[in-house]
Amino acid sequence: MKGFATFCLLLVAGSIVVAWVWVTYVAPEFGSTVGQSIDLYQKNARTPIFSGFLTMGSFLLALKTNILGRLKETYDTPEYRRIYRASRDKVNSTSAGRYYASLERLSKALGWNIFFCLLTSFFQMTLGFYYSAVAFSICVGTAAGCLILLMYLTYFLMKTHQEWFDKIEKEAQEKLKELDKENLKSS
Repeated sequence: MKGFATFCLLLVAGSIVVAWVWVTYVAPEFGSTVGQSIDLYQKNARTPIFSGFLTMGSFLLALKTNILGRLKETYDTPEYRRIYRASRDKVNSTSAGRYYASLERLSKALGWNIFFCLLTSFFQMTLGFYYSAVAFSICVGTAAGCLILLMYLTYFLMKTHQEWFDKIEKEAQEKLKELDKENLKSS
């Protein structure tokens, strides 16, 4: 998962650079000074960004175990074992990967999102008080990078939940077939 950690760090660093370029070069082209941008951020955005990301980080932290435990049920089925074996047999068995690899990736994605949500919140209440373009860029850039990571997490969770919904739908359909067979026998 070193690649994903690198991606996260580069994404946030890139967002910080974009925010710095925006506040120092682009915003003045539209008639806004660096001071006006910083004032707008400090008066109107810093507190909501702090509370929003603190809430999101805390929420994800509280739900991490619940989400992973619930989704693990999907991987502990004969159907998933069959899919895993088939994919393992298609590829060289030594490079097939770990059985719970996608669950581990989800765990790491949640962990990095939690870290960056809390880091973004921390920056708002520390660096956010400094009246400088660099502090502004770090605060706004980490918030933007964290939002992108949250969108990725949302996509990843939707994809994983779809696998879970497919599993429970299949189980429900099998139970309905069994009930239909029982009803036919009793009729």
